[in-house]
Amino acid sequence: MNAKASLLSAVPRSFAEVGLLTLVVTLFLVVNWPLLIDLKIHSFDDGTYSHAYLIPFISIYLLHRAFRRGVLTTRRFSTGIAVLAVLCSLASLILYIAQVALLVRWMLPICFFFSLLIFFRFSLELLLASVVLWFMVPIWGPLVVPLQNLSTYAVGIIMSMTNVPSFIEGNIVTIAVGQFEIAGGCSGLRYFITSCFVAVMFIYLNIRSYKKAVIFTLLCLAGALLTNWIRITVIILIGHFTEMQSPIIQDHNNLGWFIYVPYLALLMWFGRYLVDDKAVEAIASVELKTEPSKFGVLVPSVITFVVILVISPASYELTQSKTAPLDEIQGPAWVFRNIQYNQSWQGFNLDDEYGLLLTFGSPGFESQARSYLNQVPLSSTKIVEQYKLRETSIVKYLSKRNEKRVLMYQFVLGNQAVAAGIDYRISKIEQAFAGERNSQIALIDIPCNLDCDTAIARGFASLIFKS
Repeated sequence: MNAKASLLSAVPRSFAEVGLLTLVVTLFLVVNWPLLIDLKIHSFDDGTYSHAYLIPFISIYLLHRAFRRGVLTTRRFSTGIAVLAVLCSLASLILYIAQVALLVRWMLPICFFFSLLIFFRFSLELLLASVVLWFMVPIWGPLVVPLQNLSTYAVGIIMSMTNVPSFIEGNIVTIAVGQFEIAGGCSGLRYFITSCFVAVMFIYLNIRSYKKAVIFTLLCLAGALLTNWIRITVIILIGHFTEMQSPIIQDHNNLGWFIYVPYLALLMWFGRYLVDDKAVEAIASVELKTEPSKFGVLVPSVITFVVILVISPASYELTQSKTAPLDEIQGPAWVFRNIQYNQSWQGFNLDDEYGLLLTFGSPGFESQARSYLNQVPLSSTKIVEQYKLRETSIVKYLSKRNEKRVLMYQFVLGNQAVAAGIDYRISKIEQAFAGERNSQIALIDIPCNLDCDTAIARGFASLIFKS
């Protein structure tokens, strides 16, 4: 018996789990190709997420580490996990059809994690391989404004400690030789995301004490904020002493990394004092005591995974009809120049009045009436008065010919006009349960030099508007 056991122990570990893992990950990526396109546009092609290229390799490394440590083992079928996985995928599909970009992006790593849990036992590596995907997914946008305002406040305090007179109004810093705008790109979001990622990976690899983990995380985040504040202050001082002639003022993004990387090196040096090797070894030895791989009950797991594949963005897109490219819309440029239309349009031009009904519904989160790309009216428009009436936005403005006009527009879902904000989102989700994602902008532009109230009443009487 001992000789037989010795012989079996010498057999190389089976790669069946690796093959199953590769198949699950590949199929998950294939059926979520619409979301991968979104990632390409808003993560890999966006300078804010320039670190995104590294994240898939980190995720693969964590899965490989799970295999090497012996914790990548298959599990028996779990009804609870199966139900959670299906519900997660169904919720993601509904939100995808409703074009709620932020929530769909948030849920992508969660759906990935549950897809893995259908077949494999829980392990820290499996969890982290999914969690790190959040650092690649464009979900961090809501932090831009708070970080931007915090940077403005902090720079104001730092500048008050220098001998350079400065005045701050909003996000504009004015000095004697010019002005600096602390825009969204100056919020420090890049350093903040990078620091969060560094904290997660360093703690996983080296720290098991909650107290030490909190200390290291706070140092990471403090470094990210401080780096950005110093960067902005240095740029302002350089502008002052060079009278705005230094090339650093025009190309200032790299300056932050020259400050942040040395800080990161110093942080790694300090982090070695927080490492607890014995604790890491103890955790590793416990995790290695997993049950051997079992492929005995694959049928229910496969059925669950097939259901997940069916209720996916790719399956939904295969059921949608393809639309031909549209001709250019004819009409006043100041009305629709910034509208990104994807599906169809109807319009009329009569006695200097313009009407337009734009329909959206192509793949992607931007092809909808309430997309940030659809700017109505243009920001350059000279607005005289703006208000809402019966779910319709009414804008009285002056045209380029200094003619007074009224622009009326509303968002239409199904056969009803809806208000922007939460009402729009709720209606979109209700539509999504029926598999419908189309939305519309109904828009009328009318001259009203003499009587704007009559023009507005004429607009409401138009067949293009919904009640």
